[in-house]
Amino acid sequence: MMYPLIALLIITAGIGILRYGAGSERVDLQIWMTASLLDIAYHLSIGPIRYRVIDLGHLVLDVGTMAGFLWVALSANRVWPLWVAALQLQPLVVHLAMILRLPSQQMAYWLMMTAPADLEILIIVLGTIAHMQRRRRIGQYRDWRLT
Repeated sequence: MMYPLIALLIITAGIGILRYGAGSERVDLQIWMTASLLDIAYHLSIGPIRYRVIDLGHLVLDVGTMAGFLWVALSANRVWPLWVAALQLQPLVVHLAMILRLPSQQMAYWLMMTAPADLEILIIVLGTIAHMQRRRRIGQYRDWRLT
């Protein structure tokens, strides 16, 4: 199982983002970590997913995650949260394809549901690095938009 590797990634990214990130980096990390931990708990409770039919547990988790990422994207004084929210659209589109029974392969369903999470944490980490560089260059600035 990949859980020890995932745990190491979460801990490492979490420490870096909590240490160097500001509001939007921390909130997106909390959303991502919560979704990841809920996903692990879900898999431990129901066993492996077969990816043959719509998975309601993942659908609910993905909708909740999208709502959180979208809120940050629309509220943050940053561009990168839009990328994270856009990546979260991919699993939702795949769920829709399964609901509509569009032809798809199990591997494609699995990949499109799981790949965005890896890219999301990468973008959150890169966004934190960009925040650190921007803060060094121009000093303190607002974390959130005023409107």
